[in-house]
Amino acid sequence: MIQQLSTSQLATFILGSLKDENSGRVAFYHYIKNFCRGDEAVTVELVNDFFAECLLLNYWQEKRADLYQDVKELLVRFFSVSKMVMSVDQIWDLPRIQIFNLNQIDNIYLTVKSFETGISKEAETLRIIPDGENRIVVLKRSAQGMLTVKTYGNLVRVQGNMLLPLAPDQMLTYNQLLEMQGGVVQRLRISANSQIRFEIGERDVIAQTLTGFAFRQNQIQKLNHLSDFPALFFHLKRLEKFYVYRPSDPY
Repeated sequence: MIQQLSTSQLATFILGSLKDENSGRVAFYHYIKNFCRGDEAVTVELVNDFFAECLLLNYWQEKRADLYQDVKELLVRFFSVSKMVMSVDQIWDLPRIQIFNLNQIDNIYLTVKSFETGISKEAETLRIIPDGENRIVVLKRSAQGMLTVKTYGNLVRVQGNMLLPLAPDQMLTYNQLLEMQGGVVQRLRISANSQIRFEIGERDVIAQTLTGFAFRQNQIQKLNHLSDFPALFFHLKRLEKFYVYRPSDPY
């Protein structure tokens, strides 16, 4: 078995090499601490997921060359010191990556539909719903009845001769009874630079608010009910109007 380095090891390494407070590695550190459990392997896919999350923000769209250079140098040094190997050639070359906004909802719809159809598993059902002029809601039900809800904005990237949605900016998971799945991190973006990640436990809800281009934790709350956090609750209800039977939920 090939030994892999974990995100907790990478976070510890980054702490020892922090420099400019606005650098890419600061954002990478907070991403690892707030988006990861700590035991995930450091992979190309994880780094590219981080890049995609960054590119949802205007700040990093404008500074993506600096972000790429800083994170690449960090990873090369991390794997060199650890005497492990990971090909950084496979991470997104951010200075060369092309991203732009689609201005027509029909084009956004077709781009998201093509992408989500391509990654769908057998027996999954898919529904794509426009939300205004520049957003798409994706409903995907598994063969077991689990429902995944994702939303996309109008930002896309070029890959070869294809257009791909950059990344979902929100993701929710429901069980077969259309109740929010416990033990899963749910994600809502309440503004361009602020998101809430929350997890429903047996007795309470833990909600974490992240803000800014460095994904810093702004606050963390323990709730008895989702309605105890109005910013989360009403944003959630606005999204649920697309797939929850309204007479069953007065909100």
